[in-house]
Amino acid sequence: MTAETTVKRHPIRGAIYGVVLGIGLALVAVGRKMITLDSIMPIVLIVVGIAVGVLWAMFAPAKQPKNPAVSRPEELTAD
Repeated sequence: MTAETTVKRHPIRGAIYGVVLGIGLALVAVGRKMITLDSIMPIVLIVVGIAVGVLWAMFAPAKQPKNPAVSRPEELTAD
């Protein structure tokens, strides 16, 4: 019997990281005077950051689990 591991995805964590990414992009764009605060673009950048974060969390290559599932010996599973 082989131990199968399932990949856990974390879209909520990706959304939170996306908010941070979007706020960072908006601050850089406003600081460099690429956009103004009174336009809709800072909000658009935050929404784009959220979308990128969620998509990255859902479709990026997963890391190896820290503790892979351990298969039980045959004599314990055959009750």
